[in-house]
Amino acid sequence: MIVSHHFTFDEGRQARLFRSPHRYVWPSELDLMAQIAGFGLESRHADWAGGDFTAESPSHVSVYRLAPETAPTGGIFDGPAASRQGS
Repeated sequence: MIVSHHFTFDEGRQARLFRSPHRYVWPSELDLMAQIAGFGLESRHADWAGGDFTAESPSHVSVYRLAPETAPTGGIFDGPAASRQGS
C-alpha cells in the first residue's frame, strides 16, 4: 500500500494536506471486477502510447466496454452505427 500526499494552499498561504491510500491492482483483478460489472476487456497495453503488454510490463492501460448482452438498448451504448440501422 502506498499513500499519496497532496498539498493545497489557501489565499492566506495556509497549507492543507490530503492523503489518499492506493494499492496496485493486478490486471487479472481488474478483469474480474469488470466481468462482475458486465464489462469485457477491449484492449490492454503496456503504456499510453499503445506499447505491447507483456509479463515484464511494469504498468498497464486496460480498456473495457460494456458487454453487448448487458448493455441497455436505445441509448448511448448503441453508438452511431446502431442508430443509423433504424433510419
